[in-house]
Amino acid sequence: MEQSVEVKGSDIVLAAARNSYERGDIISSIHLYLQAVDLIECKLGSSHLRLAQPLMRLGNLYEQSGNNSDAEHFFKRAAEVLARNCAERTHPDSMKLYTVE
Repeated sequence: MEQSVEVKGSDIVLAAARNSYERGDIISSIHLYLQAVDLIECKLGSSHLRLAQPLMRLGNLYEQSGNNSDAEHFFKRAAEVLARNCAERTHPDSMKLYTVE
């Protein structure tokens, strides 16, 4: 049950990050996405598929802010997570990932 609470906590942080971005606050959005990534990694591990989307969003945010080296780092991490999970395309989280916006 504790794992579920933490994952829901990361969902709340992810929603706040999206909200910050929609308000134009890229710095806050980056900090919130980083926090969500930490929460997901702590509870689900560093290669869990739920990491791919926030890692890609971090890459996009860093790219928008002109920080291409950090953008590349997060894009690479997202690609690694996706590659590790490629064989598990029937995983419920992978289905969400491929149908997101």
